[in-house]
Amino acid sequence: MDTKNKIIAYLDANGTTVLVGSIIAFIAAVFGALAFKYVSFGYNAIDLGIYGQVFYNTSMGRLFEFSIHPHLYLGDHFELFILFLTPIYALIKSPLTLIFLQTVFVAVAAWPIYAIARQKLSSSWSLLIAVGYLLNPFTINLLFFEFHILPFAIPLIAAAFYFYYKKSYWPFVIFLLLSLTVREDVSLVVIMFGILALLEKRSIRWIILPIALGGGWLLSSMQLTEYFSGYASYKFLALYSWLGSTQTEIIINFFTKPLRVLQQLFSLNNIFLTIGLLVPLAALPLLKIRYLVPALLVLLQLYFTSVSSTIMLQSHYVALLIPFLYIAAAFSLSKILSLQKTKSKTTTFLQNYRFITITIIVAAILYSFATFSPLLGVVKNIANYSDKKEFISVQKQLADQITNNDQVVSSFSFLPNVSEREKLYSLHYAYIGKKQFSQESFLVPEGTDAMLIDFNDFLIYNIQSHNISMYRDASQTGADRINDIISNDNLSINTIVDTLALYTKNSGETISLLEKNSTIPVSAATLSNNTDEEIRIVALEEGKQPPGNNMPTTMPRTIYWTAQTDPTDDYELELTIRDQKKEIMYQKMYPLAYGLYPTSQWKKGEIVKVNYWFLIPSEYNDKEYQIELLPISIRGYMGLDGMRTASIIVTEKNSLGEPVTVNY
Repeated sequence: MDTKNKIIAYLDANGTTVLVGSIIAFIAAVFGALAFKYVSFGYNAIDLGIYGQVFYNTSMGRLFEFSIHPHLYLGDHFELFILFLTPIYALIKSPLTLIFLQTVFVAVAAWPIYAIARQKLSSSWSLLIAVGYLLNPFTINLLFFEFHILPFAIPLIAAAFYFYYKKSYWPFVIFLLLSLTVREDVSLVVIMFGILALLEKRSIRWIILPIALGGGWLLSSMQLTEYFSGYASYKFLALYSWLGSTQTEIIINFFTKPLRVLQQLFSLNNIFLTIGLLVPLAALPLLKIRYLVPALLVLLQLYFTSVSSTIMLQSHYVALLIPFLYIAAAFSLSKILSLQKTKSKTTTFLQNYRFITITIIVAAILYSFATFSPLLGVVKNIANYSDKKEFISVQKQLADQITNNDQVVSSFSFLPNVSEREKLYSLHYAYIGKKQFSQESFLVPEGTDAMLIDFNDFLIYNIQSHNISMYRDASQTGADRINDIISNDNLSINTIVDTLALYTKNSGETISLLEKNSTIPVSAATLSNNTDEEIRIVALEEGKQPPGNNMPTTMPRTIYWTAQTDPTDDYELELTIRDQKKEIMYQKMYPLAYGLYPTSQWKKGEIVKVNYWFLIPSEYNDKEYQIELLPISIRGYMGLDGMRTASIIVTEKNSLGEPVTVNY
């Protein structure tokens, strides 16, 4: 027996053992990478912070309470499954517990997928399907992008399909019921199970119950979510705003504007989404399209949203589609391997060239995993950790200073790490001054004990002000709302390093970030820069190290700016480190004046004094380099990086004048 046949024989004889080993290896590898992301403060898209607070409050008897949005969490999504997970979370109250649970549930879904494949395939081919699911980049992406309850439905609906196929009615119903508790839109899958049963001419109970159960749950859960949120309608209808602002408008416009609906349905965004979903399976599911029927309404739901295909494929949006892609792929592979005569020319061709077909499928799995998954992002982030280790260390020290009873206002990246508390507010909602997907006002209640800020959030606000109306409306008043919280709650800076600051009450020494209408002292080094740009640096001065125990050494500099006209844009500051060959070694953007006094509010002739404490990575201490400071304007959008961390994607950057060299 040759090596190939020995491997196949081993897999056929030990399929269960190999599958369990694959699941355990997947959990270990993925959770290890996610734990690294967590301790590196890479969860900055708010969701893990929200769930961290919801689970904490629920474990303390305050069911579904959270303060980041001003209503019960059931006003966001109808996710009763949280109650099943809370006892496990209560054993170790940490966002890492939630991350681990999500990883386990998604990984364990490989078991029912394998069991379904075994109905038609040998153990070795079933393992290909199950392991292909684990290596699917979109399976891994949904784990890396924050935390959500939706992925917990994957093993439940896969198990429901297994019992559907086996015609085990009551286990099928039980798993349908369990899956419905995960989130309201799982009901779309449940409804389509009934349609699949109709197409397969099952008995009436297989048809009626899923349709009635799913339809009833969808309508009632949307009504309950609307009730708990206090909104006029289901809040996430905002994702379909191109059709209308209310349920009634959306339904009417769907039927009265067919051309607009068809344009959306066959948009490039949806074409890219469809192709992206099929690439990891080499389009194999299309040979058994019947088993994609349960996913049809979910797919249409995604087609009609305003979310980009890139974001959907890099996050949790496609979670409910994934199991059915692999179920259909298993039945398709069975057709190819069976060599049974078929009227389909495509199937006949694939059967005649099975070796090439299987090679393409395996290549698609490996290629997709290598290119579309977070694999390269994980490697890159680990390799570049030295650039960020001091910054991350400061983040941890600041978060550790917060006590459990504090009312906290927090930047994006700090939210998960301080989520175990009753009163927690996101800085960006304080900046916007509006509720999510609403024009209703939102104000942080008085009584804030601490504010954790990464001022880089203000770079995000600036970027978003050119893309999202709520940020655009807030661009002239958002900074004032943040300053009002600081003033009204008597907060002052306890510690500041680079863009990171901790504000507390009674923090002792007063630290000034900026001063309007300043004067240039004699001690400052003035610059003879004759640029005619809107703003420019006119003087520099060395500063003092800020207070703070065990904080890394910074490069304190006071920069004096002037506005030569009334600025029309909000500018930022770019710090660049160049080596002796003038090559860029390190570069970072800073919000000019910390974003607390946007340049669009400056007046012609005004001198603005800004104190910075730049954190230069220690790895450059033994190298010769030059530091440059340059005001810039940027345009771009928010995307996800290789670790599926929210990041600014700059599409346009304009420099104002020439950079100013800083000695260090």
